[in-house]
Amino acid sequence: MPPSHVIVLAAGSGRRFGGEGHKALAPLLFGLGTLPLLLRQLRRIGSGRGACIGRVCVVTGHRADLLDPVIRRHLPTAVRAHNADYGRTGVLHSIATAMALPELADGGGAWVLFADSVYHPQVLARLLSTARDAAAVAALPWDAGADHPVGLRPHPGDGTPGDGTPCDGTRIAAIGPALADAPLMMAPAVHWPSALWPAVRQAAARGVGAQWEVLRDLLSGPDAPVVTALPLAVGEVGDVDTPADLDAMRARLLGAGTLDYFRENLCKDRRSLSQPDTLRDGHFIKTCANAAEAAHEFAVLDWLHRQPGEELAPAPQRVDGPHLALQHVPGIRLFDLLRLLRQVEAATPALARSAEAAAVTLLARCLDRLGRMQRALAAWPGASALPPYPLDSHVRDLLATLLHLLRLPPLTAAALRELDDVRALWDAGDACVPFRDATPKNILVSVPDLAPRRRRRPGERLATVAEWLRRPDAAEHVRLVDYDFTSTRHRTAPEDDLISLLGHAACRTTSARLLARSAPQLSGGAFGGAPSWLDWLRPGAPAGPSGIHAEPERAARALLVRYLRFGGRKLIYRIVNPGGYAVRFGHDDPAPYFRDLPADLPALDPGFARRWPALMEVLAGLAAAVDHLPPWDPREMAQDAYLAALRRPVAYWRESPLELMDIPA
Repeated sequence: MPPSHVIVLAAGSGRRFGGEGHKALAPLLFGLGTLPLLLRQLRRIGSGRGACIGRVCVVTGHRADLLDPVIRRHLPTAVRAHNADYGRTGVLHSIATAMALPELADGGGAWVLFADSVYHPQVLARLLSTARDAAAVAALPWDAGADHPVGLRPHPGDGTPGDGTPCDGTRIAAIGPALADAPLMMAPAVHWPSALWPAVRQAAARGVGAQWEVLRDLLSGPDAPVVTALPLAVGEVGDVDTPADLDAMRARLLGAGTLDYFRENLCKDRRSLSQPDTLRDGHFIKTCANAAEAAHEFAVLDWLHRQPGEELAPAPQRVDGPHLALQHVPGIRLFDLLRLLRQVEAATPALARSAEAAAVTLLARCLDRLGRMQRALAAWPGASALPPYPLDSHVRDLLATLLHLLRLPPLTAAALRELDDVRALWDAGDACVPFRDATPKNILVSVPDLAPRRRRRPGERLATVAEWLRRPDAAEHVRLVDYDFTSTRHRTAPEDDLISLLGHAACRTTSARLLARSAPQLSGGAFGGAPSWLDWLRPGAPAGPSGIHAEPERAARALLVRYLRFGGRKLIYRIVNPGGYAVRFGHDDPAPYFRDLPADLPALDPGFARRWPALMEVLAGLAAAVDHLPPWDPREMAQDAYLAALRRPVAYWRESPLELMDIPA
């Protein structure tokens, strides 16, 4: 039978919500209201494999001028119907208006959904994935405290297990707002088979306003149609009628415990809320989480600073409780310099080769420094007592939080078992070296004129980079300093720091160029394609910084850990603390990490998918969900759950906490 269409009702004026706009556009998640979120869900379902969905029709009325561009943006294929009498008619008139469209005449029926409702993606997909030739009503457990509940009474014993709980396909015997002992109530999703469309349109013409009234009359008639219930769990669907409903829905989507996890595990600003890092008497004063962490980092820095050869880290001066005083080295993070070099390469053809060569040289020097640093850290007296990087809190709980926030199925028992197996391998042997966390955000290039300042003219930094590139051998001789050694409290896999440096999204193109220069035998696709940063982790690649050749299986597990942390922190920031995300990660997109993991893991370790199939399924679902997220919109900052809970403003910095100080040029 032909698939059912979808009618989305968006005509109502939303008097209880108030305001001059349309309540279905009030931002809920990712800066989007309930209507654009629903349209994006329908777009994804309609484009999926085996999709059983016809056309989508959105019925407008109130503030159609605001809705039309939103519909075109988020579901361009949608048909629009306009209920000009939305102020004097009910829901049924809007449905009849849509049913009168010739574009909907060829379907097997239509699902009626509401623009002010939030549907769990899996529930919506289940409702729409099956062609139906009968009327069906989504149903929630009866709640007498609900807003105008309409009860559903099943046929006695029909489609119910031994405990009497109605199940999918249970036939409805009666419907109405005053049914005694009704176990179910209507949810905002009703399927109307095409055979019943005339009855809907006739009822609308008589002035009937609600769907339940038509269903009640049909069920009480001599030729009562089959009407089935599709029971849903509490929380799988809900509507937004008031601003309080919107706040409650936002809290429900965020979930209990998410803010605590963000604060304790991901937030980069928690330790500096009481006293930000600062500059004092020519020293950089870092505020650590506590005195023990400050003492640990002082010991590591002191050990590294005493290593022979080119300096690796800033000289530690003193430690006072949680405050660590370090030698101040003005400059720019490698992450930001690489970004500016890419801009110069694209905008100034005369300097393009110089910019590319400088980036490769800087990365080669950082790679060499990482080797020295890993060897030094392995010999540090405290290294043997370090615990392994904690995968339970940093990977398993991170995945669970991501799945909840993206409204994906939770981790299955099989996925949890596989994560336990990965952790066991990690703790038993993978995690064998101190974790440097060699991300390009933790490496400083000492070009004082490029240091971040509050007052800077537009284009000034690019001009400074261009001037720097014209100096002979600028990248070969510029001072490099690594900083932030908090991560050395844990052990990790030898490949982890290699991934943190070469596999960071800011470095991957330069990493591939460096590989082509360092290992020309791999140029031209020795591993089945163009040279890639990933080739550094394959058999036959140069030895890692510590002199250890990468082990493919261990490297794949390290890639899983690091990419989930790289992408997961940024994405959860966007959802929970968009104000922080806009500043801290303004030049850092989380999507590539999720997008590449499902392909990169088996590319490194061909047996990965066979050993961890449930985990691969989770990663594929995450990649697809992230790929369908809307582009960043600054309006997302208006709904910042972290700042709302904190109840105080936060002065965020992008490149350095010293941005917040008025340091003269």
